[in-house]
Amino acid sequence: MSPGVNIFPPAAWPGSGGRSSGAASDPGYTVYGGVGSIRYVLEQMALAGPALQRVADGLAPLVMTVLDAATFLDRACLGVYSYPYSALEELRAAGAGCQNCQQEVQEIASEARTAFTRYEEAETGSSAAMAAVKSSAAYLGGVQLRQGGPFLAPWVLAAQAVPVLSGIENRGLRDGTEGAVNGFPEYLAGLIRLPLGLGTLLTRTVGNGGRAPEPLGVMAAGGLRYFLDRTEVLRPGQLELTQLRPADFSPGQGGSGPVAKDGSVGGVMATTLHDLYAGSRAAYRVAPGALVIKRVDRGDGTVAWIADLPGTEQWWPLDAANPWDVEGDLEALTAGQPNWFAQRQILVQEWLRAALAAAGAKTADPVMINAHSGGGIHAAAMAADPVFLAAVNVQIINIAGTPGANYAVAPGIRVLALENMDDIVAALDLRPPPDSAQWTTVTSDRRAGAWIGNPGQLAAGAHELDAYIADAARLDESIDPSVLAHKAAVLAFLGPAALTGAVAYRKFVYRGRDKSMTPQNPPQKAETGTQAGKQ
Repeated sequence: MSPGVNIFPPAAWPGSGGRSSGAASDPGYTVYGGVGSIRYVLEQMALAGPALQRVADGLAPLVMTVLDAATFLDRACLGVYSYPYSALEELRAAGAGCQNCQQEVQEIASEARTAFTRYEEAETGSSAAMAAVKSSAAYLGGVQLRQGGPFLAPWVLAAQAVPVLSGIENRGLRDGTEGAVNGFPEYLAGLIRLPLGLGTLLTRTVGNGGRAPEPLGVMAAGGLRYFLDRTEVLRPGQLELTQLRPADFSPGQGGSGPVAKDGSVGGVMATTLHDLYAGSRAAYRVAPGALVIKRVDRGDGTVAWIADLPGTEQWWPLDAANPWDVEGDLEALTAGQPNWFAQRQILVQEWLRAALAAAGAKTADPVMINAHSGGGIHAAAMAADPVFLAAVNVQIINIAGTPGANYAVAPGIRVLALENMDDIVAALDLRPPPDSAQWTTVTSDRRAGAWIGNPGQLAAGAHELDAYIADAARLDESIDPSVLAHKAAVLAFLGPAALTGAVAYRKFVYRGRDKSMTPQNPPQKAETGTQAGKQ
């Protein structure tokens, strides 16, 4: 066995949509997707194809008119003493020029129509070839471990670990984690003598009832939630919503200015990415089990709404009274598969919808969601849920440290996702982010230290919200076209008031509780089937 074989190669994002940015003296970042990506440019070319064809079609009558005029003038001037040679030559040259222009425009239209198709075909072929290489390498690793036997197995594992550790050192924990987990089914297949590809088939297709395979990240989260559901560790919940007054906030979070009759307190925020992401930090600090709603005066008589969501606040018990718990994370990760579980509704979605309504938001009012980690999972799930979007007009989501790639966010909703090369939480979706005009992913390469010496410190520092807020501040200076387009969308969302560089808002805070998990309402035996889904 060769120690240079990378059994679990890091997951490389497909396509060439990534652009490196950042000053040489500072940690850099890579931008993927958005309006600056090759895919977006080619999509625009494909859309321009029919328009260019119409231009070419419109030139055809002009060509005929000019050539007919030259023929008519030639015949009309026969026998004339001063025959207009120069005029006729210019007219014929104009006709030929129009004809050449028509042909060139038609060729461009044809190329524009086929460019995106060719790119898609090349991208699909490249991704398939890369996947085949990774699959074969992982399978070979399992075969090598089996052939090593009980005595050589430790040495084989050590040799296999060398390229894995090297890849993580160079590309980060995020891609290393994605590559290792995605390669595990084939590795296991090679270890237990299954045919190549059968491990993937069993874990992803057969495990999905024989239907088209779900993404591996969805299957993994669904399997874990299903197990916890069946063992009654997770139980169907009921939402209880309470508005908090500034007197109930954590010390130092009361805001400034008088408290209005509706319980809100005033504030001002800069129209920067830094201040948007800082909203999630305030949501963590204001009170346990809370989210923040801001009503923004857009300066033209209309209002917009910003929802600031924290991440996971309670890790144990898994199903707690605080909705920002592990159960909530699993609900968001499996939001597209409600029929798999006893509880079909998602408490955090109910919570945000009820909080916006209580604050006075109307269905048509524009809404932006800022969130970190588990809150970002919920934000992406909401932006992909047609039922939720029928009640809440989500236009922009800004997320950080979030495994959100498995969500088909509705068209028209802009996404800015901040990730870090060592953030293993962002790797839980087990796939690259979407390469689309509406979804921009920015990955920073800042590191909290040497990962081999202290991988826990490295992973924790990569996921830290304050570090992501600092990343957002650096992006405020970015000239990347995808980042600029997202910032322009934010300014349009905030309205004319954003032209001053800051907007005023009224802040509402709502605490959510899972009533079924409070001491006054001890959990009952979870129901199954249709009745549980109606709770």
